[in-house]
Amino acid sequence: MTVAGNNIIKQVFELLHQFNYDVKIEGHTDNAPIRTERFPSNWELSAARAAEVARELVEAGFPPTQLSIEGFAQYRPKVPNDSPQARATNRRIEIVYQRGSVRKHMVDVLRRNNR
Repeated sequence: MTVAGNNIIKQVFELLHQFNYDVKIEGHTDNAPIRTERFPSNWELSAARAAEVARELVEAGFPPTQLSIEGFAQYRPKVPNDSPQARATNRRIEIVYQRGSVRKHMVDVLRRNNR
C-alpha cells in the first residue's frame, strides 16, 4: 500500500472508530486479465486488495468482528474500461459502513417475515 493509501486508511479509521459501524471492504479491478502465481485472476487480486485494507484497519485497532471483505474483480466497474484513466478509476477499494443496530434490526425483520 502506498503512503497516501496508509494516510487515507488512518483517516478512515479515526472516523469509523468513533461509531459502532460494521464495515465491508470491497475490492475492484479493471478488466485487464491478470494471471500470476500470486493472483491467478482478478478475483484473487480484488479480494487481496480488500484484505490489505482490512488488515490495516485491524492493526490500527478496529474490531475485526465488525469487518468483512468482498472481491468483485472487474464485474462492477464505475466507468467503462475504455482508456488507461478509466481502468485506473476502476482499480479501487470501496468502504461500505452500516450501524450495527440497523443491521440487527433488518435481520430481526427478515426473521419475523420468514415465520
